[in-house]
Amino acid sequence: MNEEIFKYPNGVTVTGSVTGTYSFLNMTDAVSLCILHGMGHNSGIQHPTNEDLGFMSVGPKLAMIIALHKGNIVSLIESTARNNPEMMQQMSNRFNSNNDNQ
Repeated sequence: MNEEIFKYPNGVTVTGSVTGTYSFLNMTDAVSLCILHGMGHNSGIQHPTNEDLGFMSVGPKLAMIIALHKGNIVSLIESTARNNPEMMQQMSNRFNSNNDNQ
């Protein structure tokens, strides 16, 4: 999500060079997705090929998932945690503040 950011009265639309166009409720939700997605990669998670990994999806699939959650990052996180508990556990293990080896 590095090319352009356009603000609209009813939310924020982010357009990236490869990723597609995503519409969010606000800039906080847009930035939150970027952070979460990056944390997923830092946890060793790659983009899915044919499955729904919530905020780790990419392109049109991610745009569809965001639209399904009406641009609400909290709803997207809750859905990702419910549908992909192993992935969320992997991220939790990576960023657990009690783990000094990471």
